[in-house]
Amino acid sequence: MVLILSDETDHSTAEIIRWLNFNKKDFIRINRHDLFNKVKIKLTSNGGEIIIDGKKRVDLNDITSYWFRRGQVKFGYEAMSEDTEGVHNAELVEIFREREIRILEEYLHTRLDEVHSISSFFTRGLNKLNVLQAAQGLGIEIPETIVTSEKDELVAFYEEHQPIITKAISEIPIFQIYDDPTILILTETVKPETIEKLPDSFFPSLFQKRIDKKYELRIFYLDGKFSTMAIFSQQDSKTTVDFRNYNYKYPNRTVAFELPQMIERKLDRLMKKLSLNCGSIDMIVSNKNEFIFLEINPIGQFGMTSRPCNFNLEKDIADFLCNNSTNTKEKTIQYEKATNERLYACDVC
Repeated sequence: MVLILSDETDHSTAEIIRWLNFNKKDFIRINRHDLFNKVKIKLTSNGGEIIIDGKKRVDLNDITSYWFRRGQVKFGYEAMSEDTEGVHNAELVEIFREREIRILEEYLHTRLDEVHSISSFFTRGLNKLNVLQAAQGLGIEIPETIVTSEKDELVAFYEEHQPIITKAISEIPIFQIYDDPTILILTETVKPETIEKLPDSFFPSLFQKRIDKKYELRIFYLDGKFSTMAIFSQQDSKTTVDFRNYNYKYPNRTVAFELPQMIERKLDRLMKKLSLNCGSIDMIVSNKNEFIFLEINPIGQFGMTSRPCNFNLEKDIADFLCNNSTNTKEKTIQYEKATNERLYACDVC
């Protein structure tokens, strides 16, 4: 039985499930807002049992593979609790219950990590600074970087490395404010007039040297395998600094790309150091043909890479979950016939 932890709107999860159905593999999908209100954990010398129940019942002893896409196993503890009316200091009782549930949820995620799995609840968010330092320690080139809250330090950094960019220190936040369009914080070039307007001290911010690039690389990593797409974003002023500032009218040209073996070895060591068996890695290739590391998305956005480059990553993920080693080309041809629709067979890469 495969367990998938995702959310209701994730298209990639639906694609993986189609492959699981094709392989006749049983699965359970838990979405972000699914709540459990019953639990049984029995620990014995013989192994015990772990069962959670709500609208869906999951016996962890039946789970042979697990894919953490996003979200978490959550308990609706309010529904599990008796009325606290009349209880002395009910607020403290609620704080205690929240802590108890948090430990329970962490325990379940720990147990899930013990099965054959892709990604993890515990590595869903990476510290960007730790990742940059780890990459540098493994001999991977990174942009010159500074985090500062002082204007004079920023001025000195700009004078040495101009042009420079700024980006969020944390994972890219996405905001939805009432009926306004989604607000996405992107990488931006820092202009001299912007620096001039800053106070002597400001909120700690990350700045990097902007690299003149030939193209960007989006690299999907799964259990030691690399599938890489080159993005020619520098040819469009809209996407030069950050390709996520998409030009939907004239999309960037993308092609499949083969990484040098030395870069693959270093990236493989980095992923293992960070305890990641899956993720999307962003790099750029400079005009001097230097491979420069930017960051890692540990959840691993792969749809934008899979079909344009004919990688068929959805099948790779499903096969991993099924522990299925059947020839990819043969399976893809069977799938095309079974669904009567065009897919991209990965052997044309």
